[in-house]
Amino acid sequence: MNVKITERDIYNMMIDGTINAEMMRTFAEKKIAQLDKRNATARLRAEKKKAEADVLKEQILSVLSEDPMSREDVVYALQDEGIETTIGKVGYRLTAMSKPEDGRVLKQEAVIPGSEGKKAKTIMVYSLVQ
Repeated sequence: MNVKITERDIYNMMIDGTINAEMMRTFAEKKIAQLDKRNATARLRAEKKKAEADVLKEQILSVLSEDPMSREDVVYALQDEGIETTIGKVGYRLTAMSKPEDGRVLKQEAVIPGSEGKKAKTIMVYSLVQ
């Protein structure tokens, strides 16, 4: 009868010092193969996510103009073109594109006056760099 040794058993044998070299080698090779597979899958997932992000950046740039637009305005313009996204995703990309390393978008503050006793509100607006 073949007795199956669990990972817990192997770890306990390592702690006790009762594991033999061949069993340790087999266990380590199995774990390394699992790590390699997991890392390859994570790499593919990250590449796919980055490619999707690049597409959204280009779509945002296509709706931006030289006239300042808020994040909400950009989301509505994208929705008009049939692109569903969130304010958070748009804001993240606008902020990244307005940093000096990228420099494709100009980020500025705009003050929206309050109505009927409400305070004025400061928001960020974005436009294409000329």
